[in-house]
Amino acid sequence: MRVEIDSETVARSVRTLDRTVDRLDEIVARTRALAADQSAATWSTLPAAERFAATYGEGIDALADRLAAARTAAADARSALTGSVRALVGLDETIFAELQRLAAGTSGSSVRDTRPVLRVYPGAATASVGGLS
Repeated sequence: MRVEIDSETVARSVRTLDRTVDRLDEIVARTRALAADQSAATWSTLPAAERFAATYGEGIDALADRLAAARTAAADARSALTGSVRALVGLDETIFAELQRLAAGTSGSSVRDTRPVLRVYPGAATASVGGLS
């Protein structure tokens, strides 16, 4: 069995999520500012205009809330991705060390492939246990 983690793909995905979070931060700030502008300074003080401005401002605020939730989801996805890769690499190192220990205790056996099971950097990660792929 072979498991590969392409470090460039992971890095590219993390960078994309970083840019998405940054862009959503900007959009949320601009949207909140637009909602704050829906006041008597922007709109007429006529009752119908005030009602419209209040409803319009609430709609813009709701949009800003949804955009902020999307920003949180993107940040969470970025954290989950980086955390998963770190966990897989750590698990791989633990499993490989245990396999080496077991192989050393078995007469006539050895782990032929001394690479870790999962290697993230540089290039693609390759899973290989005892020379088996």
